[in-house]
Amino acid sequence: MRRTLTFLLSIVCGTAFAQVSTDSLAWTKPGMAFCFEGSLTENASLQRLRDQLAPLGITLRGNRLQSIGFSSYRRFRRVDSEGRFWKFDNEGVDISKAARAARLDGLSIGLLTTYRLVDTRRWMVGPGIGYDFVGYRLRIDAPVQSTVSIQNLLVNPAPYRSVNLYSGALTGNVALTAGYRFNLFRRM
Repeated sequence: MRRTLTFLLSIVCGTAFAQVSTDSLAWTKPGMAFCFEGSLTENASLQRLRDQLAPLGITLRGNRLQSIGFSSYRRFRRVDSEGRFWKFDNEGVDISKAARAARLDGLSIGLLTTYRLVDTRRWMVGPGIGYDFVGYRLRIDAPVQSTVSIQNLLVNPAPYRSVNLYSGALTGNVALTAGYRFNLFRRM
């Protein structure tokens, strides 16, 4: 129920932010952005996943997600609207002593609308709301062993094969967005 309400609230708020007056529609600028995101706090969902994998002898890398992405945006008078594509991964830690290691990564496609509170020539800061379609992959690697003979690997490959588990979700986003603008190419 909570997820449904969050989804409906994000759609309603996203639609409200996306509607601008007709005079501002004439003043639009398209653009592209390359973005990097890193979390400042630990992700509680990753900690719960780590706690579930620990009794099985599997160590999950990190408790924070980091992502790199590309977005195409349209700039209105007070609002930026962007469609974005992200690749994310959980941060790495030393797992060389682990019997088995797990890694969470995935791809995301979504929309984000940001209302600019601070808008200077170089900086943009404001609250954002949007949603993403996310595809997750949990990869559980084979046991870490430094000396495995090729004959043993060919005769018995199952213990050394990685396992991939896939899932998907629709997620709502509420964020504080900060951006630094610069021109890569001179204006013609």
